[in-house]
Amino acid sequence: MWYYLEDLENVKLMKGYAAQALEQYNKKHGTTYEVNEIIRVNEDGCRDVTYYITLSVKNGESEYFQVKVVDRLHKSLKVLIVRPRVKGSDGISLM
Repeated sequence: MWYYLEDLENVKLMKGYAAQALEQYNKKHGTTYEVNEIIRVNEDGCRDVTYYITLSVKNGESEYFQVKVVDRLHKSLKVLIVRPRVKGSDGISLM
């Protein structure tokens, strides 16, 4: 869904979701990662929408994270996965 990130409201929403996920990760691991840039977004669902987000983080060097969240009718957000990008996975594409 490369076009999804052309809308600034979508980017803002995804940064918010990613920030919530990173907050949970930081609390669990004693880190201080912050969202730098949303790289890629895929979504699935209709009533409850699952977002798969790849993002870069601020932490002194370039690092990438993967986040999976479920937006439940814009009423609640459930973080299912937040982790550093899996080593050995394909390179990050900016499209």
